[in-house]
Amino acid sequence: MAIESAGEQRYYDFIADKTKKNRLLDISCLSLISAGFIAFTSKAEECIFIGLILVIIGVVIAVKSTMLRNELHRKLEVIEDKKKFFHQLVSKDTVEFKDLRLLVTNDYLLKNSDELYIYKIADLKNVEIRNNKLLIVDCDNKRHEIALNEKGKEDSFDTVCQLLAILI
Repeated sequence: MAIESAGEQRYYDFIADKTKKNRLLDISCLSLISAGFIAFTSKAEECIFIGLILVIIGVVIAVKSTMLRNELHRKLEVIEDKKKFFHQLVSKDTVEFKDLRLLVTNDYLLKNSDELYIYKIADLKNVEIRNNKLLIVDCDNKRHEIALNEKGKEDSFDTVCQLLAILI
């Protein structure tokens, strides 16, 4: 998939850690499969067996990489108008909190932690602060942790709290 706009580039920059991990998995699987096929060409039974193991491991890693890539693409499915979404990412109104790994647009909140979360602002009801954690409450009254108020991140935490309180 080719990047077609500055907004798409900003999105992929925001999730760069995940795309780098996926590229590393791709390289690893290709290397293992290649080494496995090279071992297959050997006449020694041990090398053929090792080659088979390398190919199997390479295929497992390829499946994992494909699953991660598909998961990242599925995250964008919650967005009805992708062109508008990508345009908002480069808008002057968009604020990125790199230390909290958050990106806030007029219509969306993106959180890049272990997983990527994309929340539509219109689907959120409330902002709460509990035990130094910023939580958002969705329409189903489910709470989602957005940020933790850690030492050195207090200014960003306070700013994102104020910003979300205005938007929600």
